[in-house]
Amino acid sequence: MLTVIVHNAERVPNLERFSTVDPMVAVIFQGITKQTNWQRSTCDPKWDETLEFPLNGIPIKSIDTLEIHLKDYEKIGTNKLIGQGTIPLNDVIRTGIIKRRPVPLTNPQGVRLEATKLYLTIEYKPPNSVTNEKLNPRNGLNQVDDIPLQNSGDMLWKAELGIDQTFLLRNKLRSTKPQDFQIRVKIFQARRLNGSNIHPVCRIRVINSIKQTKIQKGTNHPYFNEVFFFNINMSEIDLCNEFIEFELCNSRIFRSNMRIGTFKTDIGYIYSQTKHSINRKWLLLSNDNDKMTGAKGYLKVSVNILGSGDEAPSQENADDDDDIESNLLRPTGLMLRPATFVLKVYKAEDLPQMDSSFLHGVKKIFNTTEDIKDLIDPYVTFSFAGQQVASKIIYTCSHPEFNQELRLGLKFPSMCDKITLTVMDWDRLQFDDITGSALLDINSICDDRENGFLPTFGPCWINLYGAPREYSELPTALDELNSGKSEGVAYRGRIFIELQTILGEIPNESIGEISNSDIIRTLPYQSRKKFKLHAAFLDASILYEHESTVEFEISIGNYGNKFDNLDGYANCSTTPPTNPVFDGTSYYFLPWEHTKPCVQVASEWEDITFRLEALNHLSNMKLVFIDLISTLNLLKIKKSSDEILIQHYKQSVDTVISCLKKPLPDFELCRYHINELDRLRRQMRERDLFDIIYKLEQLKLHAKTSQDIFNTLEDIQQNLEFLQYEPQNSIPDVIIWLLSNGKRYAYYRLPANEIFYSTNIDYRGHLCGKLQTITLKWPGKEMDIDKDKRFFIPAEIRVKIWFGLAIYEQDWLSQQKGADLTIYAETYENQTNVLGQWSTTGPLMTRPMWSDVTGNMSLPKQNFQVPPGWRWDGDWYISPETSARYADDAGHRKFTEEVYEHQYRLIAGAQWQPKAIEWTDLVGDKVPSKNERTESPSGWEWENDWTIDTNRAVDEEGFEYCVNQTVTGWCPVEKLYHLNRQRRWYRIRVLKTDFNIEERKKKEIKIDFINEGWEYAPMFNMKFHADERSMDMTRRRRWHRKMISDQLLLNENNDDDNNNNNNSNEGIVINTDIVFRMQSRVPSITDSSLKSDQQSSDLTSTKNKNIKIELSAPRMFLSFRKPYYYELRSYIYQARNLLSMDYDSFSGKKFSLLIIIQIISIV
Repeated sequence: MLTVIVHNAERVPNLERFSTVDPMVAVIFQGITKQTNWQRSTCDPKWDETLEFPLNGIPIKSIDTLEIHLKDYEKIGTNKLIGQGTIPLNDVIRTGIIKRRPVPLTNPQGVRLEATKLYLTIEYKPPNSVTNEKLNPRNGLNQVDDIPLQNSGDMLWKAELGIDQTFLLRNKLRSTKPQDFQIRVKIFQARRLNGSNIHPVCRIRVINSIKQTKIQKGTNHPYFNEVFFFNINMSEIDLCNEFIEFELCNSRIFRSNMRIGTFKTDIGYIYSQTKHSINRKWLLLSNDNDKMTGAKGYLKVSVNILGSGDEAPSQENADDDDDIESNLLRPTGLMLRPATFVLKVYKAEDLPQMDSSFLHGVKKIFNTTEDIKDLIDPYVTFSFAGQQVASKIIYTCSHPEFNQELRLGLKFPSMCDKITLTVMDWDRLQFDDITGSALLDINSICDDRENGFLPTFGPCWINLYGAPREYSELPTALDELNSGKSEGVAYRGRIFIELQTILGEIPNESIGEISNSDIIRTLPYQSRKKFKLHAAFLDASILYEHESTVEFEISIGNYGNKFDNLDGYANCSTTPPTNPVFDGTSYYFLPWEHTKPCVQVASEWEDITFRLEALNHLSNMKLVFIDLISTLNLLKIKKSSDEILIQHYKQSVDTVISCLKKPLPDFELCRYHINELDRLRRQMRERDLFDIIYKLEQLKLHAKTSQDIFNTLEDIQQNLEFLQYEPQNSIPDVIIWLLSNGKRYAYYRLPANEIFYSTNIDYRGHLCGKLQTITLKWPGKEMDIDKDKRFFIPAEIRVKIWFGLAIYEQDWLSQQKGADLTIYAETYENQTNVLGQWSTTGPLMTRPMWSDVTGNMSLPKQNFQVPPGWRWDGDWYISPETSARYADDAGHRKFTEEVYEHQYRLIAGAQWQPKAIEWTDLVGDKVPSKNERTESPSGWEWENDWTIDTNRAVDEEGFEYCVNQTVTGWCPVEKLYHLNRQRRWYRIRVLKTDFNIEERKKKEIKIDFINEGWEYAPMFNMKFHADERSMDMTRRRRWHRKMISDQLLLNENNDDDNNNNNNSNEGIVINTDIVFRMQSRVPSITDSSLKSDQQSSDLTSTKNKNIKIELSAPRMFLSFRKPYYYELRSYIYQARNLLSMDYDSFSGKKFSLLIIIQIISIV
C-alpha cells in the first residue's frame, strides 16, 4: 500500500482578480489520479487528507514517481493548474516513510514557485510477497539512526544510510577466478580537522599497500587533490572481503599521537555500488578506539574499482557545494546528537528597490486606498546543510517586521560551517529575486572545545551586501553578487536576528511566531547614537580614461549614497566633479592642486564601541606578532645561527607579553547592551590570551631550536586571527566609489573598525586619521570585466579617513594642522542659449536658474540662511573649476595639432571653392588656418610639417564628400550631387626637454577671466569646458561664499604664526554640523472661480501645503599654503617571468613608472 497524506500549503499564488483561489491537490501514481477536497477562498489551505493507492501485490520500482498537481477549483469549466511537481520514490523505498516533505512546484510556464510550499507525508508498505531482508553491514557501512528525523522546511532530512539497493549484489555469488583489478582513489580535501595549526597528511591503506598525500602545512581545511592507483591480482570474492582505510595524521607531532581520525570500510561495499564506485563522497573521521569521542573531521574522496575493460566514471561535478549532509558516509557505532537551530527574525531595514515602477503603477490600480512607495516584497530564507526554510512575505515594504521563528534540524557536530541568510523579493509574474545575502560562520559563534559553547548569535543586526542599490530594468552581471558568492560591492540593507541552538530536539514545526516578551527584550539592542565619517582626499591618480567628469563618493550603509539617500541627512559625501587630466604616460589624474576636497557623512548606528575596540586591540596584538615573525624570518634568510635567533626571541618576547597582558575593553553596563555571545567570547578570549602568554614564557625558558619558535609563533598567530574576528559587527563597511556620468565604475570596501576612533590609543583603528593609499577595484568577477579594462587599474587615491562617535569629532578637526579647513556655501548659476542670446528660459533650461551641481535642487543665493553659531566671511564670489581650464595638450609630451579644410559648390558638378569659414576644428568651430600656425606654442617645437591625413576613408587627395555636412555622413567617393567636402591636416609637436615645469604649468591652465568663470557644454548632462564653441547651448558657473564659526579653537602651537598673519579667522573649526534648509514652492492648481475672501482665508494653509523643504550641505576643503614639485628618476634594468596579457597569444611587455609629481608640504 502507498499512502499519501496531504497536509497543507503555504503562500499559494492567487490566480483570481476579484476573489481568492479555492485550492485543491491531485496526486497521480501509475496513471491513477486521486484528489483532495477544495478549500474555499484561501492562499494557505489545510487539508490533512489521506489518499491510498493499492499496489495489488506489485512492489514499487526505484524509477516510479508521484505527480503532484496544485489546482484552483472552478465550479464552471475545468480547474486551473497553479503548480505541479514530481517526487521520486527512491527514498521511500529505502526508509518506508517520508514525513512532511515539501514539494518543489513550478507554474505551467516552468518557472519555479519559490515562495509556495506544499507538504506531504508518504508511507510505503511493500507487498507480503517481498521479503524484507535485515541487512547487517560490516564495519564502515552506515546504519539507520534510531532517532526519526523530520523537517518541515524546504528539504527532507535525507536518510544517512549510504546503503543502496545495489548492496544486495553482495549476496550474489562472486567469481573465485583470480583477475586484475585497479583501485583508483582520489583525495579531494578535508574539513574541520581537530587541532590547531596542524600539518595534515592523508594515508590510504588498501590490503597491504600504503600510500600518502603531500603534507599541507598549517591548516584545518587542507586541499590535496591527488590520485592514487592500486593494482591488485586476486579473485573477486577475495577482493570484496578486504578493507580500505583512510587515515588523517598530523605530521608535526610524534608517531604515537599523530593520528587525527580514520575511516574504514570493506571493499565489497564499494564494489556493490553503481559502476563499482563511490563518487565525491564525504567520509566522517573518528577514533577507532573510542567512538564516543565524536567526529574528528571530514574527508572527501572518490574510489573506483576497475576490472579488465571497465571505464572509469567521470569525476566532474558542476555543483560541488550541494547537500553535504546527505552525501556523507559515517562508520558504525558513531552517533551524532540531534539538534535544532532556532533563528528569530525580527525585522529588516534599508532594503533597496527590486520591482519596476510600472508594476508599482499596476499595484496602485488594485490598491487605490493605499499609497504604495516601497517597490519590494521581502521575505527571509534560512539555509543550512542543504535545508531551507522561509519566513512570511511582507508586501511592498522596505523596512518589514517579520517577528517569526525559523527552525532547522541538524545532527551535531555538523560538517557544514556556514549558515546562509538570504533576503528574497517575491515576484508574482517571474521567479523571486535575491535582494542580499549574509553568511554566518559557525566557528565564530561557537566554541567546540572542552567547556565551550553551542552556536549562538544576537540579538544583533547583520549586514547584507551585493550589487549596487540602483534598480535596473534589465539584469546585469553584478546581480550575481547578491547571492554572496563573491565580494559584495554595495550595502543592500540589514536584518535583525537572534540564533539559538537546542540539543536533543528535532523541530516539529519549521515556522513559529515570536512572543511579545522577546520583542520587548530586544528593544534596547536597537538604540542608536550619532556617528561621523570624515575623509580628506589628497590625491587621485592612475585614473582610467573617462569621457565625463569624475567624483568620489564615500558612504557607510545607506548614508552618503548619492543616488539612493533616503535617510534624511544632508551629507556632503562626494567630491566636486572634476575633469581628469592626462598624466603623460597611460593614465589620468585630478588636478586638485593645493585645495583638497573633504567629505563628511553623518549617520546613526548602535553603540558597539566595545566590540570594535576589542577587535582593534587584538588586531594590534597580531601586528606585534607579525613584526616579530618578520624579524626572525629576516635573520633566517641571512642564515643566522639558531643561537642568534633564540637570543633575539628572548630579547623581544617581553615586549610581546606586555602587549598581550593589556586588558580587553570593559563592558560598561550602563552604556552598552551585552548579549550572550559577547559574554562567552569575552571569556574565551581572556582564557586563550592567558594560554598564549604561558606558551611564550615556557618557550623562552625551554626553546632548543629556532624551528620550535617558528612553530609556536605560527600557532599563536593563527589563534589571534581567530580571536580577532568579530561576528557581531553591525556597523557596515565604508565604501568608496568612483562616479562618472551618473554611473559607478570602481569601488573599495574598508572595514569600519580599521578607521574607528577611540580615546584609548590601544583600541583605536590602525588607519584612523592616517594617510593611506587605496587602489580601487573593478566591481564583479574578473571574467565579467571588459577585456580593455581587466589589466588596468581603475584609480588610486591617497586619503585620510576618520570614523567615530560625533562627540569625538574634534579629534579629526584638530588633526588638520598643516592646512586650513575651509567651508563654503555653493551654488551654480545656469543659462541656456536662445537665438544667440544667453537666457534663463527656453526649452533647454532643464534645471533652475540657481541650483546644485546636479541641477536637482534649487539654491538661490538669497535663500541661504547661515545656521546658528556660524557667520559669513565675505560676499559671494565666482569660483571657477580649475580642471575645466586645462589645455588639450596638458600632460602630453607629444601632441598632434589638427585642422579641417572645407570646400563647397552651389550647383552639382560645379568647381569646388573655399567656404566662408574655410578652416575649423573637428566640431566645426573656426580656428586659425595651417598657414597661420607656423610658430609652435611656447615650450614646444614642431616635429614635422603639415600633412594630409590619408589613413581614413578618403580619396587620394584626402577629401571626403557629402551633400550637407549637418545632415548626412561622409563618403570617400565624389558624386555629382555632393555639395560639400573636407580633408584633415595634422602636424605633430613635441615638448622641449629644457622647458621649466612652472612655465609649463602656467601654459597648461588657461587662466581666462574674460568669460567670467563660465563653463560651456552642448547640454547640461554633458562634459563642461572653458572655451565657448558653436555647438554649446548651455553654460554654468560656480559661486562660493566662505563660512566661519563664531567660536574657533585656536591652535596653541601656531600662536607665533597667527600673530604674523593678518587673517583673524585662522583656527580650528569646532564642528561641521552645517545644514542649509532651502524652502521652495511646489506648483499647485487652484480653482479660479474661488472668491477673493475665500482665497484670503485659506492663504496661510495653501502656502504651508505648497512649501517644500530641501536640505543642502556645504563644501569643505583643505587649503595648503604652497605646493612643492619633485622629480624622480628611475632606471628599469630587467624583468622576468612576466605573464602575457592575452590568453591565446604572446604580447609585448612595457613598464610604466607612475608617480605623484605634486607633493603638498604640510610643515
